Amino acid sequence: MKLLVVVFVSIFYTGFSSPVQKRQSGFGLLQPGGNIGCVVTGNKLYINGLFEKELDADEINEFNDYYKNLNEYKKQLKAFMAQRQKESLQMYSVMSGRFPRAQKFDKNFEAAQQQNQGQGQSQVVTPVAAMPKAPPKPSFCSENITTQYVFDGCKVQNGKVYIGGQYVRDISDSEKVELQKFDGQFKKYEKTLRSSMQKQIGQIFGQQFGQLLGLGSGMQQPQQFSAQMEEPKELEVETPEAPNICSLIV
Repeated sequence: MKLLVVVFVSIFYTGFSSPVQKRQSGFGLLQPGGNIGCVVTGNKLYINGLFEKELDADEINEFNDYYKNLNEYKKQLKAFMAQRQKESLQMYSVMSGRFPRAQKFDKNFEAAQQQNQGQGQSQVVTPVAAMPKAPPKPSFCSENITTQYVFDGCKVQNGKVYIGGQYVRDISDSEKVELQKFDGQFKKYEKTLRSSMQKQIGQIFGQQFGQLLGLGSGMQQPQQFSAQMEEPKELEVETPEAPNICSLIV
């Protein structure tokens, strides 16, 4: 899941992975110190730092299976990263010419090199192993349940209203409709904002800079700087109006 926030800087980094989605409208501040994602302790489930419920027997069994698969995934990921580091060192050894190839290349790597040379390719090509995939999350930690809406004065999560970290009430049916409408508008807003930023950054810094920041590859080449260069236009996007679930007196 991704961290989606109606703040310029936060949208800028949505390419990075995050364990929970957030819809933030207003002055709410993110507190990433252990308050994001699903946490199970004993048989109690906390989501984004808020107590959700006690897990039943079936959910505990589901969590135990997930935990076992998660540990296996961590081992695979560790081995994957170690192999990538080894291949990077091998690549550096070849490029720098410090060490003999025979002493640094494993069989798979050298076989790939010989094949490339036989095809007339002289560049060094490192075999790319498939990155292991994380196990699917338990059903009680789905995106619909963990998505949190942060408004002025309250938070809404899994159909519940929280103020100051305390459960207050369930939202009404009409509020659910408003929240779904807001969610759809917010996704369009985030997509439009991302596209506008890609275009502006591409015009100023070029494609490579945008790729480095994880903003995609569809960018234009940088413009030539000159005294007559036009000033960047303001982003033509508007934050969607939040549903009237709680009101902050200011």
